[in-house]
Amino acid sequence: MARSSTSLRGNKAGRFSSAKAIDLSVNATWHCVRSPFRLRLLETIRGSGGCTVLEIARALEVSPPSLYYHIGLLLKAGLIGQLTPKPATGRAGRLGPVAAIFFANVDAIKFAPPKSVRDRQRMAKLVAGLITEHAADLAMAAKIDLPAIGNGWESLEAHEVKAIRKAFATVDEVLSKARARREKAHGKAVLATHHVSFSVAATAPATLPAPKLG
Repeated sequence: MARSSTSLRGNKAGRFSSAKAIDLSVNATWHCVRSPFRLRLLETIRGSGGCTVLEIARALEVSPPSLYYHIGLLLKAGLIGQLTPKPATGRAGRLGPVAAIFFANVDAIKFAPPKSVRDRQRMAKLVAGLITEHAADLAMAAKIDLPAIGNGWESLEAHEVKAIRKAFATVDEVLSKARARREKAHGKAVLATHHVSFSVAATAPATLPAPKLG
């Protein structure tokens, strides 16, 4: 599809966005990002530097109308913006249809510090939703082959927790490099190929340990 302006692509959220953190105290924002799918859709748009609904739909192998509702909420919350470039002249002087290009209004997916108990509850629900989605991905992968899982409940000493967090930093560095590579695909919706999840947190009292799987 021909476009008259390629400058709308690949702006890497630098031309149209700000570094403002996402504020969960704003109801419209919370209603939008409480969905793990919409949060990941926002990241896809942000990482692409600008893409159309059709491009995202093709990557996901879904129909564009199935994304309109989610795109609409992202627009309403001000997390993304929309541009419709002037149509380019096609063969025989015909003007081809031009799809709107959506771009992120945030440089990175970062959240503002909680301002109230409600904000902390919302952040907890957001994290819980992502964890539930992580679990669903692992369950799906297990139907094909048992994935490499480092999941467990164990009795740890302080130095062991420190060692685990140090390992997390190494994994996070790998993920950061992969994210930077994805962001170089200007104007392209790049899908994830692997699910990576890690965490370490104190448990509630009376929690039993778990065996190693595999």
